[in-house]
Amino acid sequence: MFVFFEMASLIPYILILHSHSSLAHKAASKYLYMCVIGGFLVFYGVVVTYWLKDTGDFSVIGNGQAIPVTALIAFLIGFGIKGGVVPLHSWLPDAHSVSPSSISCLLSGITVKVGMFSLIKLVYYIAPSYFNGQTIWDDLLIGVALVSIMLGSVVAIGQKRIKRMLAYSTISQMGYIVLGIALMTTRGLAGALYHFFSHSMMKGSLFLIAGALKHEKDIEYLEDFKGLAREMPITMTCYTVAALSMVGIPLFGGFTSKWYLGLGCLDAGNPYYLGVLLLSSLLNVIYFFPPAINAFFPRDTVHKKKGSFRFDELSPVMLVPIVILALGVIYAGTFDNFMLRLARRAASGIMFR
Repeated sequence: MFVFFEMASLIPYILILHSHSSLAHKAASKYLYMCVIGGFLVFYGVVVTYWLKDTGDFSVIGNGQAIPVTALIAFLIGFGIKGGVVPLHSWLPDAHSVSPSSISCLLSGITVKVGMFSLIKLVYYIAPSYFNGQTIWDDLLIGVALVSIMLGSVVAIGQKRIKRMLAYSTISQMGYIVLGIALMTTRGLAGALYHFFSHSMMKGSLFLIAGALKHEKDIEYLEDFKGLAREMPITMTCYTVAALSMVGIPLFGGFTSKWYLGLGCLDAGNPYYLGVLLLSSLLNVIYFFPPAINAFFPRDTVHKKKGSFRFDELSPVMLVPIVILALGVIYAGTFDNFMLRLARRAASGIMFR
């Protein structure tokens, strides 16, 4: 796990640096420094754990004597940096803003999930004695999750640039996954695991759309969406599908994830956490819906002027991947699909192994 964790940390540095602009160098350097620190901390945790347990086998490593608190803290910080959760998130908005959108799609859809996957290993396999539902470490994880959910959403509302808004939204979405992990319930963990898939579909689609708009229309700001659906109806329909899913509207993938996370909150006897999920969905409405509304129903824009309308959809090379991911969002919203069954089976296997 450590070897591939490091590979997943170092390779994105090259991708973030792709444009070689001054901002790209600055963002890539921040990412590299933070990930190197996180990597050293994880390495420390691995060494201490192996020295104490004389094994790295996940099937037996959590049995017997608990690992030292210093190793636990090192793991939490290292995995938290990679996952981009508050307060270890500062690299994420900068990296997403300067990376090519195809790279941002991978960073948000896959790279940050490496930290979340490793956190599952820590909570349920490496140090389960610290997370039995009644310790300060459970409260710490839940606190990090709730702050990440709310702070990411609140800051995203104030963003003007498309990719920076999506970056802060990713921080909020990682909070959902941490919450599902920390609830220590089967349905909560299933919701977290399923959010790996649904978030990758919807956020991947949104980042590819942002990149396509920059490439074809030189659009970087949310306010420039006005009337865009008149020229690019398929692209903006895909944006709307992904936005509905991010909010958690039924029949889309984001709703299914939040449904299981909500059930996990109730199973854990904490309905207040469900209230946070609902509030974050309301905040998502504030920053995801206006661009879609302005695109389809503009009030005052040059696109409404006589003779200004022209059909100018994306080329198939860019459009096809966006449509496939949008269809993935719709598929993720169907109950009892293959990925959902897989998430439920994995959650049950982890909880009752």
